[in-house]
Formats: sequence, structure tokens, C-alpha cells
Amino acid sequence: MLSVIVPVYNSIKYLEKCITSICKQNYQDLEIICIDDGSRDGSGELLDSLSCNDSRIKVFHQDNSGVSIARNRGLQLATGEYVTFVDSDDEIHEDMYEVLMNYFKEQDVDIVHCGYKKKHLDGTETNISGTYKLMKQSSDEAIKCLIEGRYFTGGTWNKIFSKSCLEGISFETDLKINEDILFTFCAFQKARNILFYDAPFYSYYEREGSACFTTADMKKAHDCSVVAEKMCVVSRGKSYYENAISRYYSIITNEYRCMLMVKDSKNERLLLKKKIYEIQKLSERLPFKHKINNAVMLSFPVLYLFLYEIYNKLRKPNWDVKE
Repeated sequence: MLSVIVPVYNSIKYLEKCITSICKQNYQDLEIICIDDGSRDGSGELLDSLSCNDSRIKVFHQDNSGVSIARNRGLQLATGEYVTFVDSDDEIHEDMYEVLMNYFKEQDVDIVHCGYKKKHLDGTETNISGTYKLMKQSSDEAIKCLIEGRYFTGGTWNKIFSKSCLEGISFETDLKINEDILFTFCAFQKARNILFYDAPFYSYYEREGSACFTTADMKKAHDCSVVAEKMCVVSRGKSYYENAISRYYSIITNEYRCMLMVKDSKNERLLLKKKIYEIQKLSERLPFKHKINNAVMLSFPVLYLFLYEIYNKLRKPNWDVKE
């Protein structure tokens, strides 16, 4: 059986379509675990109503605690041999679970994942993938792709995990962003082989963000650095350690830039600056253009912010952010 975990918070606009797309899967051996995380828009009541029409839908209500706690509760309640996640404002293709579940037996793998498409605010869609090719990888190979952002996303929502890969793994509850990437990273480490099928079976709605930089963005930037650092620590001695270092360097310099933009404390900036220089010494693979860019940022912050502001005005905003 496949356990489908759906954390729900104030998503009544999309919720019924989401749950319907799961219920209409050609693969029917499902339990649909919906965790209502203290919704105040009627989402909880809608879930209760939907569960009356399909016994596979199991609804659990809790005080608002955040998506990670909701997902962790779903993991505790899951009874299936396999586990997957769906965000409550998204939809999935009716063939998704049947196709991906078949690959577990055919390919002898522990994790199977697929491509996706974006649903834009204007109602249009963009396929991010669609070559329909299969790529079977070892744990190390898949982790390198995950770290470098090649071929596939690190989100949990387009993946089916063998439950044996998830023992001892949970979502970190103090993170506002990238908690799913860290979860996927840990699961990849436990897997023997991982299969990626490049078919856009998963559809997610992109969300519009604010053009103004805020302290909330600073928190997200810091959380990204925390995740990247943790990935470095557990990667030490692995074939993908250099990849992890490069990712950490890129992300921590972004956090430093965020500190400049919100005029954070000078002491914190100095500590982060020291850490950036330490990371530079650890890796020989850092791109030269990144070193030049960061040298300007660290040595001439006022000039850097002026140039960065011009760059931001010229480029097209990208709101492709899932929280």
C-alpha cells in the first residue's frame, strides 16, 4: 500500500481538486492521510466532508504547528510500505502512482521520482521536464545531482519512498525553507538505487512573492545556509563532498548579501564573512567568477549593493518558490 501524506493549511481554493486528483489515481491501493494544520478557511471541514465519500481519506486535525510537524505526524500515522507527499494546493496526473509504483518491482530501487509542471498565476502551464527518459542512479550519483540542482528538484512532493529508507528520518521543525531538500538528501543517503522518470506527472502552483526584501527573507536565507552546512557535515569523506562544499559556499554568500540588504548587525556579518573565507580555503572547485563576485561583495559592500540593485531591476522576477 502507498501512504499519501497531505499537509493542509488554509488551502480551500485548491484543496478539493488536489484530493480528487489523488482519489482518481489508476493505482488504487492508497491511504490518503490529510493533516489539517489548524486551518481557518474551512479546509478542515471540507476534508471531513470528502472523507465521507472515500474511506481511504483519513483526516486528522491539530493546532497550527507548521508544515514540518504536519508531515512528521503523517509519517507516524502511515501504514503503507511506501510513502509519498502532496502539497494541498497541487494536483497529480492520474497515471502518476501506477507508473511510479511499477518501477519499484521492475528496477529494484528504493526511491522513484518524476518530473513536474508549473501552474502559473495566469492559468498557463510550463513543463519543467518531459523527455520521458529513465535514469537509474546509485545513492552517490543521485545526491550529486540533488546538490547541484541537475535534472530534478529536491522537493518531496514528486517522490515515492520505500518506507525502509525513512527510518530515523523526519522533517526538521525549526526550518522555514529547504526542510524538504534536507529530508530528501537523508533519504537518498539510505537508498541503494534511485530511479528518475522524466515525465511531468506532478503539477504545482507557483506563488507570488513580495518584491521587497524583508527579515522573513533573511530567515529563509539563514535556513538555506543551515541546511547546506548540515549536508556538508554528513558528506565529509563521501564522493560528493566537494559538491556539497560548493553549494554551501554559494548559499552562505547569498545569506551575507541578505544581511547587507536588511542592514543586519555588523558582528553577525563579520562572523559570516570569516566563515565564507574559511569555506573558500576548503574547496578547489569554486568558480573563479564567484570568487570575484564575492570579493567585491565582501570588500566593497556599498558598491556591490548598488550594482546588485541595478541587476535586479533589469532581470525578470521569479516567484517559483514553494514553501
